[in-house]
Amino acid sequence: MSVQRQKKKLSRISFFSGTTLAMAFSLLSVVGLLVWWQNLLVRHLEVQYHFFASQVIPDTNASEPLRRLIHDQDKKLAQQIFPDSKKGVAVDDAIRLIRERLENRKSMLLYESTFFIVLLLSGHLFFVYIYFRERMRRNLTEETILLATHELRQPLQSLSLALEMVGRTAKGASQKAIAHGLQDIHRLGEHVRWLADAFTAENTIKERFRTADFSTYLKNLLSEEFSPEDNSRLHVGSIPPHEFKFTLPESRLRFVLRNLLENALKYAEGQVVLSLSMKRHKLILRISGRGEALPRSSFNKLGNIFFRSPSREVQNKSGFGLGLYLCGRILSRAHGKLTMENDSSGLTTSEITLRTL
Repeated sequence: MSVQRQKKKLSRISFFSGTTLAMAFSLLSVVGLLVWWQNLLVRHLEVQYHFFASQVIPDTNASEPLRRLIHDQDKKLAQQIFPDSKKGVAVDDAIRLIRERLENRKSMLLYESTFFIVLLLSGHLFFVYIYFRERMRRNLTEETILLATHELRQPLQSLSLALEMVGRTAKGASQKAIAHGLQDIHRLGEHVRWLADAFTAENTIKERFRTADFSTYLKNLLSEEFSPEDNSRLHVGSIPPHEFKFTLPESRLRFVLRNLLENALKYAEGQVVLSLSMKRHKLILRISGRGEALPRSSFNKLGNIFFRSPSREVQNKSGFGLGLYLCGRILSRAHGKLTMENDSSGLTTSEITLRTL
């Protein structure tokens, strides 16, 4: 039985806008090429018909090669200036007929070119309209999310303080439930902060993260962010000692790695494998785990903001539908990419590509 595989890139911020803009510029280039080609054809016609006019002498028997050339190039013109094809004598106004035919051919060519130019420019304007509409819609979405994140910070802080006060007097199961709720609130607050940061125009990445040994950095991150039980399920492949300098701050890299590893541990059964490879000036991290096979309808929506799979296994576990979206956004700002793969056997792989300096 063959294994079917699905793959999706999550780190592109707006594929549609970039594509429509590229198509608009492509159409504009085609218009320029068409104008150049039209001018070339006009010059060719002028040379061709001026040659005919110089060779045809009224009331004179034209040579057979000249008659054949004119007939092959313009059958209608040949019939006009050589009404009797057997004799091959040009009519009195042959020069005038040649000039008129040249003007008619140039006019026809101009009309055809104008039609196609107008058609292409209309398509160009259509794509430009779609591009700016998409940009306006995205800007409106970003403004709405920024306002929402701003308004969420204070209620989350107040709720966290209230639960901490209640937790001091709670006992048993209530205390555990409050501790779990505080953990979720803390994580949601962190996601809200990252969400606001992702949509802030002034958040240009200037800080660079350098590590003398990425293997040691990764081991420290796993021990700091995950419990011994979770670490027992993580299998880290051999990573040779190497110095790296990344195009994003350490805090953002830590958030991405922690979020993707948490997802893998949450939804995979058994071990989660973390492997590393180098390709030119890029570091490629792959996080693989075997769990539930995602249907195509859910897989295609991975990385959409606030999306969570409707399956019972996903809905029964805590989550906000923000992690993958934020990871893709952060990596895109750092000129990296995040790709998700899922096959029919349930093997899911998150691939991070980071540019190194």
